[in-house]
Amino acid sequence: MPLQFPGVKIPESNKVVVATSISVLNSDGEEIGFIQELSPSSTRRVERIRDLSATRAGRVIEQIPSPEDISLTGRGLCLYEKSALKLITGYSPEGHDVWFAITHQYIPFDIKVTTIHPATKKGWYIVFENCWLASYSTTYRVGELFIAETFTIQPSSISSDVVPLPVG
Repeated sequence: MPLQFPGVKIPESNKVVVATSISVLNSDGEEIGFIQELSPSSTRRVERIRDLSATRAGRVIEQIPSPEDISLTGRGLCLYEKSALKLITGYSPEGHDVWFAITHQYIPFDIKVTTIHPATKKGWYIVFENCWLASYSTTYRVGELFIAETFTIQPSSISSDVVPLPVG
């Protein structure tokens, strides 16, 4: 479904994108939930190599970047049903359908973010792979939904691809 913004002109070079879905996937790639808000960030150290000669001592002669560390923060981690809890914790405790500590997560999950540029209608998705919860706060249970209000996730890697455009 194309996105329409009447009266708004966004240049193709603009980095404005619209996230159309943020899905939680199990290890088989099946969608087991969604996330309402997600903020990825990445950092890396840059090691400075300094000159040791007497005349140039201490001057930086080279900088070497380290691999990046990726972190995701967000709100509203929702799993569709109680059975989804077992898919990321590895067990379903009797009489409980929420977990009580992040140490109960024994199985990593993936997060797939699908985005579309509103001017070009071109889309792509990014998959944050092998995600582990690093922190979460205040858990609520409504019906069969499991909602963690705020959380931090650490993925092990990222992959991406172009979203096929709809025909017609």
